[in-house]
Parts: sequence; C-alpha cells; structure tokens
Amino acid sequence: MSLITSLYGSQTAQNGWQVSLLDARTAATVSRARLHLDALRVARSLHDGGLLRGRNAENTVLLHLPNCLPFVPLLLGALTVRATVALGEPGLSTDDLANLLRKSRPQVIFTSTGTSGEDAIGAALDQILSSSGDDPSKRWANDLVQAHRLTIATRLHPSELAPYKNRRIWTVNTDADYYGTSFILRVPTAPATAYRADSQDWTVLLLPPPGHKHAGNQEFDQVDSMTLRGSPRLPFKMSQLSAPASDSVAFITFVSGDWRTWTHDAAIEVVRAITSHSALATAAGNPSPWLSSLSWSNPEGLFGQVLASLINSTSLLVLPRGSEAKGQIQQLQHLISTQSASIAHVHTVEEAESVAAANLPALRAIAVAEDTTHTKAGSLPLLSIGRLLASKNASKKSKL
Repeated sequence: MSLITSLYGSQTAQNGWQVSLLDARTAATVSRARLHLDALRVARSLHDGGLLRGRNAENTVLLHLPNCLPFVPLLLGALTVRATVALGEPGLSTDDLANLLRKSRPQVIFTSTGTSGEDAIGAALDQILSSSGDDPSKRWANDLVQAHRLTIATRLHPSELAPYKNRRIWTVNTDADYYGTSFILRVPTAPATAYRADSQDWTVLLLPPPGHKHAGNQEFDQVDSMTLRGSPRLPFKMSQLSAPASDSVAFITFVSGDWRTWTHDAAIEVVRAITSHSALATAAGNPSPWLSSLSWSNPEGLFGQVLASLINSTSLLVLPRGSEAKGQIQQLQHLISTQSASIAHVHTVEEAESVAAANLPALRAIAVAEDTTHTKAGSLPLLSIGRLLASKNASKKSKL
C-alpha cells in the first residue's frame, strides 16, 4: 500500500466524527472526515486551479509553518497531487531559508503571517535576488516575486482565474482561531470567513477555484460534512492522477544544514516501522491522543508524530511550539482532567523523563528522539527515531 493510500485509508475506515487534530491552546478540533475532505479541497485548488504547472514529478510545495492545525490538510493536499513537500522550520536563519529555497524552488509557498513567516520568506528571496555571480535560482525567485506582487495588486474576483493561479505565497494566521470546530459549540468554521478578510489566506484554497465546475455547488463544500460513507462525490478524485513512482521524492527536510530527501517508499517504510515498534504496541488502536511537541518540520516530528498518528488512527494534541517541559507537565494535567482520558505521550527524552518523574496517573509516556541511549526514564517505553531512520537508510543526505 502506498504512502498516500495509507494516510487516507486509515481515516476513511474510522468514524467521521472522531477527532484527528486538537489544538491544546484553543481547544479547536478537526475530525478525521473533515481533515480528509479539506485535504482534497486543497488538492483541487492546487491541481485544478493551476497553482502547480510543472509535471507531477517537478512540483514542489514549501510548508514554512509552525505546528498548527492547517499544517496537516496542507501537507496531505500537496501529497495528493503528487507534489514534493519541502519542510522549513520557521526558526531557520535567512541564510538557511535562502538555501532551502534555492534547492527546492517551490511553485507554492505556505507560511505564517508576520515576522517569522512572510517577512522571513521575503528576506530570503531578497538575498537570492541580490546574490552576486551566476545564481541559477535568481530567475526562479524573480518570477515568483513578480507574479506574487501582481496578484497582491489585483483583487481576486470569483470569475477570474489568472490572479488566483499566479498567487504563489499563501499565509496561515497561526494567532487566529479560525480553523477547526469549536470544542464547546461543535460548530465548524467556514472558510469563506477568512477569505473575506484576507484573499491571501490559505482557506481560500478550501473553496473551488474561480470558474471551477464546483463553484457555487454546496454539495462539494459543506464544511460540516463529517462522514465519508455514502458520499462518492468528493472535491477531488485521486484516481485521476497516476500513482507516484516508488522512488519519487515525497519530502524534503532541512535540519542543521543537512538537506535530506525522502522517497515515497522510504517514507511508508519508516512510518510502518514506527507504528509497529514495541514502544507503540499497546497504544495502537487506543483512543487516547498523543501530545505533539516535536517540530513537524523535522523528520522525528513528521514521521514519528504526524504521519504515524494518521496511519495509527490516533488523535494528535497540538501544543504551542517552544513551551518549557515544566509548563507542558502542567498542561498535561489540565488536558487529562478535561479530556477524561489517559494520554499516550509522544515526547523528547528530556521531556519524557520529566513526565515520568511527575508520576501522573494513567499516563503512558513514549520518548521520541534522536538518541535514547542515556535516558534515565527507567521502564519508560522508548522509541529512537534517529537510530530507526539510520537503520532503514531511508534518506539521502547532503550539505548545502
């Protein structure tokens, strides 16, 4: 079974109401069915809206985002249209981000609003454009900047596709609580709300592209659709695209100056190894959610938390990045009481040790880190992603 089929298949087999993502800060949730449908909506916009213009194997989408609810449907949507997903940590320096852009040359960029997102991307593009010598990425950067500036100056109109498909940079307002379902009210937020406020917001891509055959047809765009069974008319049919080659690149990660590529076959092999690991054996099928604290832009967070939770049919609790371990313990205690359930805790070694020392009742902590050799967590179930990745020889590594 391919990576894409595995990611979607695990969701369609579950109750559509089951929570797939939960924001620990805002308590907003995204059900499995809605995650599936929104990913297909994003895929429809990327493919049918003309945002990706090269052959499938040449398309690249950059996610330059912190951990947040929109991260997952954007990731799945890009994979669905056979694009390579490049992942950039928001904390990258201007030099590193410029190097990542040079190497990946994405057709579409998703970044956060503000200094750590849009401004950082702008500074990296400026560095590429002002670089001396014959830099082949200059032409790509210039085309992207010119096309994007043109669309910024042009107001999107429902019937005009040109400004839409030329918009190369889309934003996610991670400080606003506008995606997901209210934990208390159970009311889905409508994508049109953010669309009216900011035509550059990623939620525009949840709506049909201008002039699309689905435009104005609510059958395809009811955001409160919570079940997939008996609903064959999906926003985008994956069958219209050929299956990705096993050796085609699914992901690009950039950590500490190391550029790594991950093929579809390597990715599914790693995720299957993670979900079948003895440390996760008793958690399989357990409705208790995992608490996510690792960066999803790194292989440990991407494979060990996002993809593994989707294939394992486990809910993922999204913590704000940068929280201190002590604060996470307090947050855990609060989540345990409000969720009325134990937490299968996916963490780094140091934080897992803190969790173990706290002696929280009914809490099973699982450490996910590059090296678990020197942990003092005792009988704590441990999963060393770094050693697992090395043993699978799953990635290609090179210095930029």
